[in-house]
Amino acid sequence: MLAGIGTPLRSHLIRVFSICLLGAILYSNTLNVPFLFDDIPNIEAQPSIRLRTLSLDGLLQASFRSRLRTRPVANLSFALNYYFGQYRVTGYHLVNLALHLCNGILVYLLALILFRQQAELPGQGRRHPPASAVPAMSLFAAMVFIAHPLQTETVTYIVQRMNSLAVMFFLVAFLFYIRGRRTSRRPVRWALYCGCFVSWMLALGSKETAAIFPVIVWLYEWCFFGSLSKDWFKRNLGYTLGAAILFGAVAAAYIGGNPLEGIVKDYAIRDFTLGERVLTQFRVIIFYIGLVVYPNPSRLNLLHDFSISRSLFEPITTLFSLITLVSLLGLAIYLGNSPSDLAASSEPKGSGPAEQTPTAGPRTHRLMSFCILWFFATLAIESSVIGLEMIFEHRLYLPMVGVALLASQTLFSLTSQRRILRVLIGAVLIALLGTATYLRNRVWQDEITLWSDVVAKNGNSSRAHNNLGIALAATGRLDDAVQHYTEAVRIDPNNAPAHSNLGLVLRSQGRLQEAAAHFREVVRIVPTNAAARDTLGLTLAAAGQIEEAKQHFLEALRIDPTSAAAHNHLGLALAQEGRLDQAQWHFLEALRIDPTSATVHNSLGLTFAAEGRLEEAAQQYSTALDIQPEFAEAYNNLGEARVRQGRLDEAIRHFSAALRIQPDYRKARTNLERASQALREPPSQRGVANQP
Repeated sequence: MLAGIGTPLRSHLIRVFSICLLGAILYSNTLNVPFLFDDIPNIEAQPSIRLRTLSLDGLLQASFRSRLRTRPVANLSFALNYYFGQYRVTGYHLVNLALHLCNGILVYLLALILFRQQAELPGQGRRHPPASAVPAMSLFAAMVFIAHPLQTETVTYIVQRMNSLAVMFFLVAFLFYIRGRRTSRRPVRWALYCGCFVSWMLALGSKETAAIFPVIVWLYEWCFFGSLSKDWFKRNLGYTLGAAILFGAVAAAYIGGNPLEGIVKDYAIRDFTLGERVLTQFRVIIFYIGLVVYPNPSRLNLLHDFSISRSLFEPITTLFSLITLVSLLGLAIYLGNSPSDLAASSEPKGSGPAEQTPTAGPRTHRLMSFCILWFFATLAIESSVIGLEMIFEHRLYLPMVGVALLASQTLFSLTSQRRILRVLIGAVLIALLGTATYLRNRVWQDEITLWSDVVAKNGNSSRAHNNLGIALAATGRLDDAVQHYTEAVRIDPNNAPAHSNLGLVLRSQGRLQEAAAHFREVVRIVPTNAAARDTLGLTLAAAGQIEEAKQHFLEALRIDPTSAAAHNHLGLALAQEGRLDQAQWHFLEALRIDPTSATVHNSLGLTFAAEGRLEEAAQQYSTALDIQPEFAEAYNNLGEARVRQGRLDEAIRHFSAALRIQPDYRKARTNLERASQALREPPSQRGVANQP
């Protein structure tokens, strides 16, 4: 890969070490960042990635049975992280950082090749960087890629490994293609092309955006070996059609046999239409460019507040954005259509799609054209008609490759005769970018810090207020959590998770009727959600509204007959009414569905105790404690059963264990005091009065 660059291998290794050192320093404060946001459903709460043995079945299950089955390579990487370190986040962050450093090295290698191709073109102007500057240009490009603060969302946010992993295989595939394209030895060429295909498949298995690869290859061919002439298109028609068909086939595989239907259905959960998304993306891309140029941490956000474009004139910036984008694309095409002698100077005969005739001409700007087109092409999938979220910074990770190359080319062209000025400007730029990255990473240190930052920058985000409420509730700041949940449902009355979270906090505070009102809102918004019905029923039962509660439990079971929780809660409601036989049937059904539920074993034990079947009750409590050793209620119930059996020593041990787990457990403390007092009395005086 480095052959023919004209620089000793040791110099390249020093530059690679510098790239890695820079990345390690900038991300040194991220190794303990906890699981956040989408990390929870995709990693922490995803059973399929809990790989315990390196068996074929386990690897396949982790790869293809996870929440995002179209990304098996990324899923497998999370599973291997779990295998070696369970949920210790440092291991996950080390892998993410290693991938970012690998991508920085790959950008360096790609830059070496492309800058060399650029430098070999005849007719280079006096201000154009010479071939001797290629290694330094490549190092600067890689450092821009590594240090830019827009990369933090991909590197620090664990689940976005899907993105960095896809980019790594994407760049490897592209490097394989370039080497295969430029070699004259047929067996070597086809071996490299096979490596290219395998790498591309691995990229697709990491994230679907890698589908744009055939388009990037076509752009490379056009920018470095072709032109916009009819003759070039005619000679390469088959190649062009092949790239288009390949891209279309991959897109159809993900979207489905009816692409239009597949695209339209994604908008069912969005608050914007397909047309509105396309119009808004004109402004989003301009905003992305602004973040690239001026990535101040105060402008970066996990959830940006971005208004919807209703037409080209509402807002008027939509039209201005479209004009700007068309102008940039026109500039790229103009620059890329200048004459090129690269075929004669560097392409082995017979190695590519169609031979080029050497053409004398002025200095080419093909690389600048390629960088601009790379930026737009790699954004195309996520900034088009597909019904995704409107904007995310991590979508710029792959486009940043083109940005880094363009930044280096521009700096070295403008300072080609002023080496000291170039070094000074380059060092200052990397220092500024690196400082911004380090500061931005501080925001990710914990959930409260992250979501407070999001809310401060985007106070109109219902989702941000909800997530900040979750973070606050987890630390016991319930009143603060209520404020943010309330704001979340004020902004978006149909935010079901916010209603549910607000209801849970209110219920924990004893505000049962207020909690029930919010759970009723959840049922209104998602009437087919069995868990919502079950939660509402549980709240009503706590408020003494048993009949209404039972109706919701039954409705939950109608929606989902396999809901062990609904069976358990319905059983408890029936037990309150003294209908113990029916209650036990529901508990046994819940245990058939989920034999490992400590809660249900405890519930079944309560009904046995109510019938005087104390030893059977004690067995159920013991089973619950085997499953969940820190179950304070089960310890208390087991203690009560032992008191009724006259086994006070054992009862005292169980009450004490309950209080060790939950020191403010009043019932267990009262039971412990009574049992201790009873134990001090003569055996003849121990009676029912001393029983819990």
